[in-house]
Amino acid sequence: MDLTLATPVEIDTALADAYGKIADLTGQQHRITAQIERIDEVEADSYYSKLPQYSPEARAKLVDEHKALQRRIWDILDAEVYPREAEYNNRRWTRYYLVDNTNGHVHKDQDCSTCFDDTRYAWLVEQSGLSAEELVELAGEKACTVCFPWAPVDTLKRKTKLEAPERKAARLERERKKAEAAAKKAAKAIANPDGTPLKVFTGHYPERQVVRNGRVVKVHPAHDAYDTLKTLHAARGWLTDFYYWTKDGAHPSFRPESLEDVAKAVAHKEGKDVETVLAEAKKRAARR
Repeated sequence: MDLTLATPVEIDTALADAYGKIADLTGQQHRITAQIERIDEVEADSYYSKLPQYSPEARAKLVDEHKALQRRIWDILDAEVYPREAEYNNRRWTRYYLVDNTNGHVHKDQDCSTCFDDTRYAWLVEQSGLSAEELVELAGEKACTVCFPWAPVDTLKRKTKLEAPERKAARLERERKKAEAAAKKAAKAIANPDGTPLKVFTGHYPERQVVRNGRVVKVHPAHDAYDTLKTLHAARGWLTDFYYWTKDGAHPSFRPESLEDVAKAVAHKEGKDVETVLAEAKKRAARR
């Protein structure tokens, strides 16, 4: 890739990725260093000194792993970091940083007087190269008034359009999983072809009175009861049940009009004709 033709966003995005790799490798080195220190602290001829994980061979292996990690870090620096930082030094485009907490502001560098030595920043690589005016327009309420003292008051009242890369990635992942779950649910769902709930008759209930202590305390009027089938699996099961329970004649809990409604819904969902859906249901019922 010709870095002289790359945009600031492309270069800084690659740099952020490279620095992330280095951070991961450095973390592994720290863990190895801690293991080596534990081995060095073991007293000679003690119980622990005789365990294999505290042996000179184990220590030597850890040292080799640490060196191998360091070589990988140097490779990343040479191949991915130094050339891009050199290109940045040649062109010197703008870079912006968001303090990584709930109320953090966007700064033009990491030396703002409102921040501290231990302040954690999120590098806004997608905004690299933007003018200060463009950045403030996006930052809105999160624009630092020390870094951008000229920022219009009206702009500072607007909700920010910026998001820390890691938080954005986490949000997008949550949204992806949510959409995936919704798609799976939709694939299993059933409804009438027009989208209305698929209801089936479950029985007729006559008027019923509840008598307690010699008095009528509740009256249930005569009514037809219905159930809503929400999944393709439930609808297919209902069709099977219909033919199973009506094989010896009509059944009070199954009505022909419900059969027609369910068959149409399943046929629409599966892309089949109603006759095929009914034939398949009859075969399933016959196998019981």
